[in-house]
Amino acid sequence: MKKTIFTICMAIFALMSGVSCAPESDKYEVKRYLCNFEGAYWDALVDSEQYMGPLLYSAIPYSWYDAASDLASDSTSSEYDGVYYWGNGTALSNYFSTDYASNGTFMEQLTICAEGAHSGKNAIVCTGYYTGWGDFRPSLYFKSKRSFIESVWVANTTYSRNVAENGYRMADDKLAEDKSIWIEAEGFVVDENGAEISVAKTKFYLYKNGKPAFEGWTKWYLTSMPKVDIIKFNVLWDGEGDNPFPAYFALDDITVVRQELK
Repeated sequence: MKKTIFTICMAIFALMSGVSCAPESDKYEVKRYLCNFEGAYWDALVDSEQYMGPLLYSAIPYSWYDAASDLASDSTSSEYDGVYYWGNGTALSNYFSTDYASNGTFMEQLTICAEGAHSGKNAIVCTGYYTGWGDFRPSLYFKSKRSFIESVWVANTTYSRNVAENGYRMADDKLAEDKSIWIEAEGFVVDENGAEISVAKTKFYLYKNGKPAFEGWTKWYLTSMPKVDIIKFNVLWDGEGDNPFPAYFALDDITVVRQELK
C-alpha cells in the first residue's frame, strides 16, 4: 500500500514540475539533410570563367553556406591582394566533360569528369592539400551545430585525370602503374578555446595502380567519422614527397545527419 501511494505521489510531482517520464531516446529523432547545391543561390556562385574568373580570383573572399544542412565553406589562402582559388577552396561548378584529354588543363580546372552532376546541374570542385609549405586543405564546416556527414558523392576532374593518365607534358609525367592517389578526410572538433582537435581520418581512392578507381560519380560513406565541426580534405599519393599531381576532385549530394528534438 505504501509503495502504491509513493508511486502515485511521484507521478503527481512529475506532472506538476513538468518533468517527462518518457525515455530520453523518445525525445529525439534522426534527421537527414541533403546539400545538393541546387537553386538560384548556388547558380550565382558558378564563376563565368574557370581560370582567373571574377568570383574565384578577386579581392573578395569566396564562400557559401547551406542553411538546411548548416554546411559552409570559405576560401582561406591569400595571394597578394586577393583570395585566389588556386591556393585552395571549394567552388561551385556546372562544367562537365568526359573528354578529359581535350579538356584537361588548368584552364579547365572546374570541369568535372562526368556527363553531369550527380543530381541537378551543380556540384563543387575542391582543390588544395597539406604540403611542406603549409596547410592548404579545402574544408567544410558546420556553422552552428556539430553534426555527422554520412556520405558524399565523388568524381574526378578532367584536369586531374588527364595529368594522371597522360602527364603534364610528357608521358613520363603520368601516374606510374604501381602508384595510387587518394583523398584523406580528417574530422575535427573545436574546443572551448577555439583549438581544432583531430578525431578521425578516413580515405577514398581516386586512382589505383595508375588507373582511375571509378568512372563518373561514386558514393563515399563517411560513417566511420564521429560528429565533427570541421572536415578537411587532403590529396595524397604513395610516391616520394608531396603529391605532384593536380589536387582536384568533385563532391555532390552531401548527406548530413543530426539528432534533433521532436
